[in-house]
Amino acid sequence: MDELERRFGSRLRLSEKERVGIQIAEEECGDFWKGSQFTMVARVLTNRAVHRDGFISVFSRLWKGVDGVSIKEIGDRRFLVRFANKQDKLRVLDMEPWTFRESLVILAET
Repeated sequence: MDELERRFGSRLRLSEKERVGIQIAEEECGDFWKGSQFTMVARVLTNRAVHRDGFISVFSRLWKGVDGVSIKEIGDRRFLVRFANKQDKLRVLDMEPWTFRESLVILAET
């Protein structure tokens, strides 16, 4: 988070709740997602509702890479992202920060 604050300057201020991190219950992920080493969680930092289909459509195209990407909603403003290979995942992480409808998207490796 400190790196994001440096990149965005004094305009970015995270609440204490946002600084704690993302917790995902194992049952939220489902069996389909278990065992993949190229996964991460995306969380949209906003108080507004996030349109699930819109998010999945936009980021499926942006993050497609060589072998594709699968995105599944796992909670309120949280998505589990599964890449087919390490290079595609690293490319997306290297291109941070990401935004969705003017809200910051935080990525956490699983």
